[in-house]
This record gives sequence, structure tokens and C-alpha cells, in this order.
Amino acid sequence: DDALMLIGKSYFYQENYVGAVQKFSEILDQQTDLRDEAQFWLARSLMTSGAYNEALEVLTLAMATEGADAQWIAQDRLLLAELAIRQEQWENAAGHLEAGLASVKDKELAARASFLLGQVHETLGNYERAYTAYADVPSYRAPYELEYAAEYSAVRIDGLYLNPERALRDGRRLERDDKNLVKTAELRYLRARILYVAGEADEAVLTFDELLYDPLSLPPGASIGELRGRIHYALAELYRDVDRDFLMAAAHFDTAAA
Repeated sequence: DDALMLIGKSYFYQENYVGAVQKFSEILDQQTDLRDEAQFWLARSLMTSGAYNEALEVLTLAMATEGADAQWIAQDRLLLAELAIRQEQWENAAGHLEAGLASVKDKELAARASFLLGQVHETLGNYERAYTAYADVPSYRAPYELEYAAEYSAVRIDGLYLNPERALRDGRRLERDDKNLVKTAELRYLRARILYVAGEADEAVLTFDELLYDPLSLPPGASIGELRGRIHYALAELYRDVDRDFLMAAAHFDTAAA
């Protein structure tokens, strides 16, 4: 059964889902101690291949199996959440993610699930719950890129929908963190957007202008890169909605389009 498990996983990562399903099914036929793991991988293979109904049946059976390991049930619930997301069943996805997070022990898996929960709640417009889910990710000691993405998302949600003052403070903290130096431009862009929402349009324009026209203000290794178009678009909105300067707005919209 160990050999079959390795073969099945190899097929899965080679995107040979028919072969993977066959191997995981063979393990289940043997009724070994790898039953719970095989059910998870069988459901994952079916889901990834687009066989959603079959994957749902396997997961439902796995969670109803007497004596099933709690950790595999937790991972089954997270897989059910992914299945619900693929079908745009956002409420179901949130429920499964929350249930899985309550018992999963793998820290990195929990961090990814919490981030995904934030995205689901954001899609539903539940901004308080989205903020909480994003803010929880660092507590799981996530890898840097995931932790940064979660902290950035928490500041973005907070600044645009909940508490701009707190978001500006937390955003400044991220900017001061040395490990985020290459992210400085992105963080300043977010700060400018929050300043605009907070009614500080002049400060927002100054920050956008600094990003566009004063590259030396950024630390070594940081650049605005693909942000340039988004900055011009944001400036266009400011000139249109705040200053009613439609000529400047048109110029920035044109540059953003280019």
C-alpha cells in the first residue's frame, strides 16, 4: 500500500488523474491503515480532474467513516471548501474552512486555509470576518510570501472598508519592516489609496506623485514596476472626483490605458 500511495501521488503530480484514481482506489480495496489518506487523495484527484460529484461522494463517505483520523477529517473539510469554491458556493466554503481550521494541526496548511477564508469572506462582503481571517495568518507562522500577502490584505480591507486610521498605522509598520523593503512601492500605493478613502486627497496625490516621479525615494531593490498604470488610474479618479479637473483626469486615464 505504501508503494501504491507513492505511485498514485506521482500520477497526480504528473496530471495523470485516471491513473491516480486507480491507485488510490486499489489502496481502499485493500482496507489498510492508509484508508484515510487514500480517501483524501482519491477525492483530490477526482476534484482536480473536474469530477466534482464523485469527489463530494468520497469526501462525504470519508467523514462518515467510523474511526476516521481527526486530522484527515480536518483536511477533508478543507478539500470540501476548495470544492465549494470551484463551484462558487461561497457560504458552504466558509463553513467548511472554519470547521477545518478548528482542528487542523499542520501550521502551513492552516495558514493557507485562513488566507483562503479571508478571500471567501471578502467575496461575500463580510469585511470584518475577512479582516480577522487575514490577520490570523501570521499566528500560524506562515512562509514569508503568504504572511506578507495576508498582512497586506488585512491592511487593504481595513483601510478601504473598516478603520482607515488603524490601517494607516499598520501599513506604516509593514513599510518599516526591513524584510518588506522590495515591497515598499506596493505598500505606499496602498497607503495612498487609504488616504483617499480617509478624505486626505492631497496627501494621496503627493504619495502617488512621489511614486511616479521620485524613484530615488524608494529603497534599493524596490520599483513601481507594474504599479505604474494603477497609479495613473488612481490619480485620474482623484482629479475627476475631487478636483473636477477633467483634462488632468483624461491625461492620466490615457496614460493608464497605455
